[in-house]
Amino acid sequence: MKKYIKRSVSSFLFRKENRASGNVSFQRIYHNHIRKCGGTSINKALISSLGGNDETYEKLAKSRFHKIDLQMGSCVGWNTQAINRGSFFYAFSHQALHRLTLDDSTFTFCFLRDPVQRVISHYNMLQDLIDEDPTHPALVEEKEFAFGNFDHFLDNITEEHLQAQLFNFSSRYNVDEAIYRLRSNINYVCDFREPENELLPFLSSEFGLNVDYHHLRSSKAKFKPSSDQYARLERMVSGETEFIKKAERYHGFNFNT
Repeated sequence: MKKYIKRSVSSFLFRKENRASGNVSFQRIYHNHIRKCGGTSINKALISSLGGNDETYEKLAKSRFHKIDLQMGSCVGWNTQAINRGSFFYAFSHQALHRLTLDDSTFTFCFLRDPVQRVISHYNMLQDLIDEDPTHPALVEEKEFAFGNFDHFLDNITEEHLQAQLFNFSSRYNVDEAIYRLRSNINYVCDFREPENELLPFLSSEFGLNVDYHHLRSSKAKFKPSSDQYARLERMVSGETEFIKKAERYHGFNFNT
């Protein structure tokens, strides 16, 4: 009975939304936001283009269902039920793509990044949170590896966080499966440093959005691993590195340049 009530409430609260009727390619936009791939800046820029302001992102994070109605349409963050139901104009979350159900009328994009640099960025982010926001949920969820030096971090980080890009596309960390899902379910893959080149012009023309993008956040912590630590990390993310290299060949860019 409880499950039935929950499903009924969800279907009422999170009804599928279409931005337009008639012959349009896509009805909504979803950002498959892999952590530490530069996604927060694009989220804030797109929220602003929908009619939000500097406070809207924090408002969205604090709202009960992580959903806000804006002038151009509704925005959803971190709400898997609403995302799976297509109940948004723009949505984003850290949920792995293999755990989501998105239909063909949803334009889905993601950023990818060099695997070693992404993990180092994750470590630097945690150091910033320890210094500036010690009650942040990430420090609770990642307490087993958040505190301590970089060696402790590498000793204890979970595979899901270590190879987050590979895990996003394959729960089994299978490179071929990940490439298949990337090619089948992502409409646009972007180097996180270059959203202005093709992604933002497409969003502007396809959805009528005026996107004013600026890269907003960079870690204050600037840890650089030793050569031994770097080599160890390279070995630890070898599966994701293989995935990224195949993705580079398919999409024609290089995340190391």
